Amino acid sequence: MSGIAGNSKGPVGASVHNLTAEAVANAGRIGALMLQAQKAAETVSPGFHQRRKRGPGDSFWQYRTYQQGDGANLIDWRKSARSTSLLVREQEWEAAHTIWINVDQTKSMQFSSGKAIQSKQDRALVIALALSSVLLGQGERIGIPKTTRPAIGGHSQLEKLALNWTSKKPEFAFDSGDYRSLNHVVFISDFLTDISDLEQNISRLAANRCAVYLVQISDPAERNFPYRGHITFQDPESGQRYRTPGAQDLGEGYRAKFAAHCDHIKLIASRNEFTSVHHQTDNQASDCLLALKAAIGQGAPRSISNGMFGIDL
Repeated sequence: MSGIAGNSKGPVGASVHNLTAEAVANAGRIGALMLQAQKAAETVSPGFHQRRKRGPGDSFWQYRTYQQGDGANLIDWRKSARSTSLLVREQEWEAAHTIWINVDQTKSMQFSSGKAIQSKQDRALVIALALSSVLLGQGERIGIPKTTRPAIGGHSQLEKLALNWTSKKPEFAFDSGDYRSLNHVVFISDFLTDISDLEQNISRLAANRCAVYLVQISDPAERNFPYRGHITFQDPESGQRYRTPGAQDLGEGYRAKFAAHCDHIKLIASRNEFTSVHHQTDNQASDCLLALKAAIGQGAPRSISNGMFGIDL
């Protein structure tokens, strides 16, 4: 359902020009995505309750070097006076609880059924950035698996996250040494993959006592299948093509299979006491953010059922 553009090689000067143009275009894209994310974050921020609570879990964990965005109140001035750098006291709760956000950026995520519909990839990035903005503003620690270590904190780091997601395109990692017991892990993807592989990956995270949030992003055409007549469909991952003279004859069977696939994702989440949210790109990003806010705000990694399974937005 999407095309693949080819790349051409030219002289060194042309290559430099192309790289410069790409960098400028990426900077503009980051700005647009961050603006959308900030608008969505502003919708939910007033009602978002901080998960941290004072108590035995706030005991001292370790010292770490001051990072841009850390509050001055976090600096241990006495310890820093005996060191060559500023040191921050890291509490046990902060070190043990991190929210890792995974954004799927494979080729299937680039699909959009029309100019008025945002691509699945861009919508996923808006949701990831908006969620990060809200959580960073509440003092939480955000990380991108296998990319940002240690997990970064402070609202000024939002642009750094955006650069990592748009420039480096991190691996969509189900299996990462970054995930520890009690961590929160968010996966944002179309999940158009083998369902048994997904189930195995999620089960491993459950065994490690992580709290998992599955955010499935779909284009309205993927769900409704509005196609009729002579249509050539193309798999964006493999490039394989399928041409049919009567696309409307495939609609009923396709919609049933797509619905069954989505239901299975909800079932995987339910079996492991995790959260699943199905978001469609013709809806508002803030709708998805509100659902995630409600789930993450509950705090306890394995106590987040409460009707949160299988939300369709």
